Amino acid sequence: MLSQIFAYPVVVIQSKAYVGGKQVSNKGGNVVDFLASVESTEAVVLIEIKTPQTRLLGGEYREGVFPFSGDLSGAVAQVLRYRQSLMQNFHNIMAQHSKPHIMGEPRCIVLAGNADKELTSAVLRENFELQRERLQGITIITYDELFRRLGRVVALLEGVDA
Repeated sequence: MLSQIFAYPVVVIQSKAYVGGKQVSNKGGNVVDFLASVESTEAVVLIEIKTPQTRLLGGEYREGVFPFSGDLSGAVAQVLRYRQSLMQNFHNIMAQHSKPHIMGEPRCIVLAGNADKELTSAVLRENFELQRERLQGITIITYDELFRRLGRVVALLEGVDA
């Protein structure tokens, strides 16, 4: 199911994957929901999953301006922190993994919210899209978008129009 988020197939390396950050006192470890890799190149991908009820947008900041909600902003900040931690600790973390992986600057995915239920006007949809499409290296996808993609794949396999 998670592979449908991407334009290319991915393979889950580990769920609840430790991505570094522990101190000598054994505190502060970072755990991403899924550590995955692109199937064809082994490039690393981090996937952070929130609930379908996660708010996408906050209250109106100025007339017609709606920023990301605190929860969605927090999820973006969290996955960025995980990416930084993984990049700093990559060789130690992946040393015992049987397959070599490509580090680069990993793509991050945040799965959260429901656009169909929340983005009920053109102004809300525009605000959401303006913000999500300008995030570098982070893809935000909503549950309804994921389920729509899955429905189209099923319809295609069944030979039915979606």
